Amino acid sequence: MSKVAVFNDTRPMRHFGCDAVMAAIDDNVAARGGTVILHHPVGRSWDDDATALAAMAEADLVLINGEATMHRDLPVALRWSSLGPHCAALGKPCYLVNATVQQIKGAVPENLAAFTGIWVRDHRSAAELHGLGLVGEMTGDLTYFHDLPRHRPTEARGLVLDSADRRHDMGAIAAALGLDYVAMRYSNRGLKAFRKRFLRRQFEAGKPSGRIAGITTFQKFAAYLAARPFVVTGRFHGLCFAINAGIPFAAMSLSNWKVDAMLDDIGLGRDRLYQPGQVPQPLKPGELDLMARYKADVQRRIAAMFDRILPS
Repeated sequence: MSKVAVFNDTRPMRHFGCDAVMAAIDDNVAARGGTVILHHPVGRSWDDDATALAAMAEADLVLINGEATMHRDLPVALRWSSLGPHCAALGKPCYLVNATVQQIKGAVPENLAAFTGIWVRDHRSAAELHGLGLVGEMTGDLTYFHDLPRHRPTEARGLVLDSADRRHDMGAIAAALGLDYVAMRYSNRGLKAFRKRFLRRQFEAGKPSGRIAGITTFQKFAAYLAARPFVVTGRFHGLCFAINAGIPFAAMSLSNWKVDAMLDDIGLGRDRLYQPGQVPQPLKPGELDLMARYKADVQRRIAAMFDRILPS
């Protein structure tokens, strides 16, 4: 039984997309007879963490969840990429999965050269690595490992999802279109929602001010999403959930290329980016076919990736 140390566990963020990614990692490790002996959390350094260092010494392999790690010259890119040389010195295989790689600089490319394997979420990231003389394979985002509830609208109102990109005022979009507005985050009391002020089509600009009780898992959130006629998403993982479930969507372009790159990989290009003042149109048969083909291909790639990381 292989012992696996997993780094950048993003579940403490209480974000449904992060939960789905980490569940995919844990499920695939367990399905191949492995056991995770460490979940090292997002935002914490590893080089001065005695528990993390001891787990790497014990582990048969190290796996890094690449969410939000390899963009430009962010400090987290240096933090997680430096695990490659550390593991190489220990003689331990080290793998980076589920990463978007964009404009990495400094010591990061040299650190990545020490990794045993790198899998990225889009072909642009693979091309970025290739241009640096590094090898990376495209899998797509790990949320596609899960088969989410299919689109069956029972609610009348469309839905707007929040955004971490401060350029996008998703509350203003929700107010202008008369749509409900929620975050892709949750607490013990349920899904975080933004409530309209009394008698005004205005949404609070700060933290979510309400809760929708009972929606505390990514599966329940996916079912909540699938019941809506369409979604306007400022979140990458909101887009992944919509594509997975066949939900009509409009997506916001973000400060990194992960949304645009995934749409290109699917074959949708810019046709499904949000147009101001317009609600998303129903998906055409050709779009649904492209989305279904993409999901099936990504699921095959994810299985092949874990087969190589944890061969039977």
